Amino acid sequence: MQNSITLYRPIGPGQLTAIIRAHWREFPPRLAHQPFFFPLLDKQYAQRVARQWNLSNSGAGFVTQFKVQADFLDQYEPKRIGGPSNWEYRIPAHALVDFNQHILGQIQVVDAYFSQQPRMAEQLAFPPRHPIQQVAAMQAHTRLT
Repeated sequence: MQNSITLYRPIGPGQLTAIIRAHWREFPPRLAHQPFFFPLLDKQYAQRVARQWNLSNSGAGFVTQFKVQADFLDQYEPKRIGGPSNWEYRIPAHALVDFNQHILGQIQVVDAYFSQQPRMAEQLAFPPRHPIQQVAAMQAHTRLT
């Protein structure tokens, strides 16, 4: 079995949609003004970012978890940002395709945060329920199709 590192990535609804379309196997390309992809090493750090950034900006925030081949990540040095557990990799946008090819298994949503804004219910098109159940249903549905 290959050595792997578990990483986390806070995302919004648009990125979640792109991940679903990619069958839970890859992250979408970066936008022109986003020179880096920032996977995080700490789940709690990812939860804070999802709640404070994604939720306030788009009405929902999700935390993804995924494993990446450790030998691939050896070429990048983790950077500490602020607090003692705030470690992240900085993957150049042009290297994201290669990064995605080194993800082992599927990307999973491990946490979901929703505001009370009606636009989220319209975007997700699922009956109201606990947020993580809602995302789990989305994952199960897309794996079957």
